[in-house]
Amino acid sequence: MQSILITPPNLTKSPFNDSDMCNTFPCCFSVLLWYSKTVEAGKNVGIEFATAALIDLDGSFFVQLIMFLLLWGILTPLVFKPYLKVQKAKEDLTTGRRAQAKDIEAQAEQMAAEYQEKMKKTRAAGQEEWTKLREEGLKAREDILKKEQEKLQAELDKKMRAVKEQEEVLAAQKTAMAKELAAVIQKNVLEVEK
Repeated sequence: MQSILITPPNLTKSPFNDSDMCNTFPCCFSVLLWYSKTVEAGKNVGIEFATAALIDLDGSFFVQLIMFLLLWGILTPLVFKPYLKVQKAKEDLTTGRRAQAKDIEAQAEQMAAEYQEKMKKTRAAGQEEWTKLREEGLKAREDILKKEQEKLQAELDKKMRAVKEQEEVLAAQKTAMAKELAAVIQKNVLEVEK
């Protein structure tokens, strides 16, 4: 059998015609579809494909390792440490702000509780004052009513005495008039009889 090394197609152009679904997929799916179709086509005609190893360890590995370590050494003080320092400061600030917000929230809750307690005491004091004023008002009303009743009773008694005195005067006048009338009637009757 024959071994063939396959290379992926140019990713800017689809290896398939326009009617294929590959046009709607990203490039990585295009490569996978191309590979699977190529392998299937090769198996159908009896061709076996060989694939290249993903990682080859050769001299370039050490050059890449030295370049990586050199870049790491240069970028650590210039980029990584300042970045981590800024991130830590940001985290500390955020944590500090959260702690400060929790403290403020706790103070607000304490102030709200104190406010509620003061309002409760004020309402109780107001209710007590209202009750006291109401009792004083009722007592004052009773005193005023009692005084007015006494005053009216005194006026009534005075008027009743006046009425009784008038009754007595009228009764005396009535008696006197009755005697006069009786005398007149008697005189008239005596004159008629003669």
